[in-house]
Amino acid sequence: MPHRLCIAVFCLLLATFAARADNPKAPPPPTEFELAVARIRKAAASGDWQKPDWKDATLEADLGKLVDAAKATTGKQSLKAPVQFQDVSSTANPRLAAVQGGLLSVVKGNAEVSFANKSIFLVDGSIRIAHCADCVVIARGIVEISHGNRNLILAGHHVNVSFDGMDGMRARAGAKGVAGPLADGSLIVSGGSVNIAHAQGTICSAPKLIDISHAAEVAFLASPELKMSHQQGWSDHKGFLTPFHVPAAATLPGSALTVKQIVAPDDRTKQLLTVERNGVEYVLRPGAKLADEKGQPLPDWGNWSVGFIADNVALFTDGQDDVTVRLPRQ
Repeated sequence: MPHRLCIAVFCLLLATFAARADNPKAPPPPTEFELAVARIRKAAASGDWQKPDWKDATLEADLGKLVDAAKATTGKQSLKAPVQFQDVSSTANPRLAAVQGGLLSVVKGNAEVSFANKSIFLVDGSIRIAHCADCVVIARGIVEISHGNRNLILAGHHVNVSFDGMDGMRARAGAKGVAGPLADGSLIVSGGSVNIAHAQGTICSAPKLIDISHAAEVAFLASPELKMSHQQGWSDHKGFLTPFHVPAAATLPGSALTVKQIVAPDDRTKQLLTVERNGVEYVLRPGAKLADEKGQPLPDWGNWSVGFIADNVALFTDGQDDVTVRLPRQ
């Protein structure tokens, strides 16, 4: 090869390597869930969701695809989106909506709801609901529900439910005045983990762990790690391909601090975390900034705080992003 040509080839290769160094591999495009959270954040900030006839048409279409895919995979023909945007309004009376349904709520930060029925909750944060039926609940962080039936739930990090689909259990037992399907479970998708004490007819998906104490007629979608104490009539669909991707939840690195204990009683004022750093144990409570053993802000975590505490999961947030720590259930 002529000398000049060798020099030209060398210069071309050098320029190619330099260009690659200056332009590292582009990050993957945002998932459907991340795009939905971005729209929720924008709607909460602008207040547009309070306008008459506001809806997120993209989200509604994406949720429809998710429901259709889950129905086709599990064969649960009764599965459907529990409520549509046309059925809800921001002007609905929350007290009446607890019974009659029809409430639309878009929230920045955390939310607590006592009773919810046929309503939509879009939360740029985490949410706790005591009784929830036929609702769409989407949260960037954690969703915690005491009693749920026929809900569509998506959470970026964790879902914790005490009883899901128990209307079906009462119907099976022959309770008077109870009608409808025997399996009233929800469709639950999490980017991290799912904990359920009693699940009847629930369909759930999580990449890290699904832990159910009592599972009956439960279907698992693309969930590699399952833990059940008592099970009956469950099915596992590891090859499920979701049309609505929720990215894997980020975790708090051990170099920041170590969570030793999560205390999450029903009395929120008594919730706390026992953490350790450099051999010293200390306590952090909900809302507290992440600090070291001397009470000083943690390097690189100065804007982060304890955002939400569930039974065995702690969420830390800077208001835009979240990380979680999950301890084994006792």
